[in-house]
Amino acid sequence: MLPIAQLSPDQIAPLVQWLVGASAAAFLLNQGLSLWKDHFRESPIPADTYATLAQLKEAHGRIGRERSEINTALAKIEAAQAAATIRLDAELCSLRDQLAQNNADGEARATKLHDRINAMLESTSELRGEVRSALAAATRSTHR
Repeated sequence: MLPIAQLSPDQIAPLVQWLVGASAAAFLLNQGLSLWKDHFRESPIPADTYATLAQLKEAHGRIGRERSEINTALAKIEAAQAAATIRLDAELCSLRDQLAQNNADGEARATKLHDRINAMLESTSELRGEVRSALAAATRSTHR
């Protein structure tokens, strides 16, 4: 096969005519198909393709009913959530009060414990003084 650059003008002329003819045939075929598609093809019946006014009204009514049911359900959920929030807040306040009471009771117990420890320390220090004086007297009497 020869490259196109090496072809003589006598050899190229039939090739150009063939290419122009093939292009024209392709163009005419495209135009014919477009004409058939746009004008001669069977058009669909509107009732099969589009919704009628009665069908649209029915769908609109159904959507409205469903929307109102959803809004009612949401209102119930919101009311239940509000009630739960109030109940949980009351329980939280109760727990805080109990915690504060427990802390106050703990402080009272700690104060009582410290008072008892202080009383025992006083008696121990008095006892220590008496033991020391008794030991001192005993050691004095044994040394004499």
